[in-house]
Amino acid sequence: MKMKIKIFVYVVLFLFPFSGITQKKELTIKEIRNIAEQVSIDEAIKKANTYIKTHKNEPSGYSLLAELYIEKGGFEYFKKAEVYLDRALRINPRFIDGLVNFGRLKILTKDYALAERFLKRALRLDPNNINAYKGMMELYQKERNPRVLEQLKMYLERGKLSADSSADIQLMLTRAMIKNGELDKAEKTLVNLKKKFPENPVVNLLLSDLYFEQDNFSEFSQYYLNGLENLKDKNELERRFLDMYEIMSDNEITEYKRLPLEKKGAYLVQFWKSVDVNGATEENERLIEHFKRLKIAKTIYRSPIPPYYDDRGRVYIKWGPPDSRYLKPMGTILGNELSRPTESWSYESINKNLVFDFVEKGGIYKEVRDLSEAIVGGGIITSAVMPDGSPNPNLLKLATLYSERSNLSSLHNRLGNVTDWEVFFNDIQESNIIKETAKKEVPPSVSKYEFPFSPMNIAVSCAQFKGENGKTKIELYYAIFPEEQFFEDDTGTEIIGSLDNTFVIRDSLLNIIQKVDDKSEIRLKKGMDLKNVTANYQRNFLTSPGKHTFWIQVKSKRAHKGGIIKIEKNLRDFNTNRLMVSDIEFSEKIERADKPDVNVKNGLRISPYPFGEVYKDKPINIYYEIYNLRYDKNGNTNFQIEQTIKPMKENKTIVERGIKKIGDLLKGGQQEAITSIYRRTGNSINDFEYVILDVSKITNGKKTLSIKVTDLISGKSVETSKDFIVK
Repeated sequence: MKMKIKIFVYVVLFLFPFSGITQKKELTIKEIRNIAEQVSIDEAIKKANTYIKTHKNEPSGYSLLAELYIEKGGFEYFKKAEVYLDRALRINPRFIDGLVNFGRLKILTKDYALAERFLKRALRLDPNNINAYKGMMELYQKERNPRVLEQLKMYLERGKLSADSSADIQLMLTRAMIKNGELDKAEKTLVNLKKKFPENPVVNLLLSDLYFEQDNFSEFSQYYLNGLENLKDKNELERRFLDMYEIMSDNEITEYKRLPLEKKGAYLVQFWKSVDVNGATEENERLIEHFKRLKIAKTIYRSPIPPYYDDRGRVYIKWGPPDSRYLKPMGTILGNELSRPTESWSYESINKNLVFDFVEKGGIYKEVRDLSEAIVGGGIITSAVMPDGSPNPNLLKLATLYSERSNLSSLHNRLGNVTDWEVFFNDIQESNIIKETAKKEVPPSVSKYEFPFSPMNIAVSCAQFKGENGKTKIELYYAIFPEEQFFEDDTGTEIIGSLDNTFVIRDSLLNIIQKVDDKSEIRLKKGMDLKNVTANYQRNFLTSPGKHTFWIQVKSKRAHKGGIIKIEKNLRDFNTNRLMVSDIEFSEKIERADKPDVNVKNGLRISPYPFGEVYKDKPINIYYEIYNLRYDKNGNTNFQIEQTIKPMKENKTIVERGIKKIGDLLKGGQQEAITSIYRRTGNSINDFEYVILDVSKITNGKKTLSIKVTDLISGKSVETSKDFIVK
């Protein structure tokens, strides 16, 4: 019996020798490529070396290994790549991947003639090979040889690429043309692509790049935002994000990276709309300004490595041209030696401590904490004096560097006037902290956009009321201060001028939902003193409830002056049965009106008063509306109004509040709230109130007018308020 069992075991082992033993799975070319992308190139190289040991007669393994060495970069790895590509083509001289990789390698080693031979051979063998086209594109960008461009077109015509592949190659081609300044050729190609692929977002983006180079900024802005809105191409999104991330906050960058691919483009569009400095125009001025800065950074402050600008370029992109700068491109004489080239920039108009020092290292300017890095062989200065008690020689050199630029900024001035070496050493450490703090305090970018007109003084306010058809009515009130150059006509008794106005309403996504362009007239008696005269206007809009942004642009072409006002307002929904009250409108005059007009409500002409100041010697009128009162059994309404004027609540620190209390005590105490209560009856569920606001006995300062309406039938109450200043 034992013998039979033994024989049976032997037979099983003989027939199934690997049963229960796990074998290592051999990796494929595709899996090794994934390792290179997701783990590391070095790990992929190890796997590729293992692969070619068991596939000695397959050119794909050698070509892959060469491809990985090319990615590693550098002379040593390029030599290894050439060895493996040579082996691949010995096995199969018609192996296309090997020919393409050889072409790429020769471009990197600047052997452009040989690169062209390899890539042309690949395209002759396979006119539809995308990577061969990409290689030719890369060659064209490096060599800028028009012959290469013509050959590319020829192969495109001969090939049978899919529509998408053909579009991709042509887009790469036009990108290179734009970069090389061949704008007419690029425009011709893009116009044809736009006809074939009208919804392709990359076509729109390349058209925006083209229009930017042609200084057609209106078209640039439109095509850029349209292309970005629907962009879902990972590589193109990364390219566009890298163009703008310098001016985004850390929170915005984090939020963008967390978004799924299909939402990233729309997020970037919202960013640009949120930073627009003039929402009254179709163009996005902040977008245009940014790309002008980016172009300067990549041209004047260029770097050979991504993002293709140095630290000066980074600072320029964020905050624009500095208020002042000090340049020493040849270095500074420090005793018997020369310092490295240096630059120092100051942005005191943004923050008095926003200053930067740059030192040239290896042909690239880098931002430094302090100028000690400009001292050749100096290193970090760790003490003010040497062991023998003498001043640190490097500290002496550093003092020279700061002394020559002491007029640049208050910080440089402090460091440029040395009276004590220990104090100077400590000041250096402290100034580094101050500079870092300033960078954290300022926004990630600042616009210095210059409007195409001189500034005009404009006062603006607004109020919202219940509108028709479930809409909210927003009334915009604005006043301008006329100047002599505004007027172009003289009738003998009057002087007449005109203003060009633009009103734009944007929704919560900052899309334009209403835009109105019109003109307004200024008519004044001849000889009037213009110092105390204002021209007041009103514009009404009906729109849906919700968050809105209102832009008002007023221009006098004759005076070449203008003003732009932005108002952000959360419009209330009056389409309800709840008791509600409108905003409070200030008016310089209220009178009966027989005819409808822009400033007529409920039979009253309410002349707008768009100012935030109310003067003691000039009483002001107030107007507001009440909605959805309840009837009593006799069909009448009965309500109470409580009107209060009180000091405005301000956001102050505990220390500031304490100081204010002491000040109030010294002045005899802070004035308490002044309240008046009165009752009204009516016969309509919607009513209105207008009264004269007398502030002659109110102390000067910031105040809040509060109106509380109580429906005595339902017992419900509602409140509205308006801030103003008593003078």
